[in-house]
Amino acid sequence: MKMFVYVIDSDVRGIVLAADQEEAVKKVMNAYIDHGGPEFDPECVNIKIIPFEENSKFEDHPDVTELPEIFQGYDYFEDGDGKWVYNISFHHEGNFADVQVIFPRKVPVAAAINKARKKI
Repeated sequence: MKMFVYVIDSDVRGIVLAADQEEAVKKVMNAYIDHGGPEFDPECVNIKIIPFEENSKFEDHPDVTELPEIFQGYDYFEDGDGKWVYNISFHHEGNFADVQVIFPRKVPVAAAINKARKKI
């Protein structure tokens, strides 16, 4: 089983254990159909599944892991000048924010996310 963070309609968050992202969506949907109340409409809901990154753990405290409260996703690449460009997406105060940070060398994703957080 893997751990995933789920986001429903950009404001409800939680954690689900599943074999993969597809199973995670099904488990979350079934839980909210059973317990979400009359306002939960499975036809109109948007569920985003975010893999829980192992690099969110503190090396010196492996039992402590940060949840990506506003972190939505990322991609990165090496540009033509040999610099590493990280595009980080956040959900912040009800809006989506895309932040780009550039490093002279490849860095851990957690470092890029932390630098990007300071820009929002």
